[in-house]
Amino acid sequence: MANDGGLMALIEQAIADKLDALVFEEKKVFKKAEAWDYQIDATKGGIERIVSHTPFAFVEFMPPTGKREGDYDLREVFIFAVLIGTASKETGVARKGDDDHLGISKIYDLVIETLDRVHPGDGIACEDIHFIDSEPFVETQRAYGLQLYFQCNVIRN
Repeated sequence: MANDGGLMALIEQAIADKLDALVFEEKKVFKKAEAWDYQIDATKGGIERIVSHTPFAFVEFMPPTGKREGDYDLREVFIFAVLIGTASKETGVARKGDDDHLGISKIYDLVIETLDRVHPGDGIACEDIHFIDSEPFVETQRAYGLQLYFQCNVIRN
């Protein structure tokens, strides 16, 4: 996906690229792993959109919190929400998986293993990414999604 080359867009895309490349037992984990572009819209199908993208990971930059260091350098705390979700025809499989499908439980583990304490990539001026929290965004019998939050500090002199 194209972006303007701004730091937040570069990090967002780098995270999406890492998730797009994620493989478990020789299979890609995600059907779609992209920077957030309003792929799931409640006004355009909501749950049905979740099913059509499943399993997915969408990465969204959240507004930064700026603070000043002791020498008055700007320290920005960039927060990225990674929206992960899956759906299944069978009750409960989206949450816990089965022999043939990864559930949100294993996908959650894989995303954290892939991103926590990892640098986004060469040429991106920031510190490593760190997992900070998560919360559910959808939970039904056949669809389950979580929003995982990661932070990445940027120091500007």
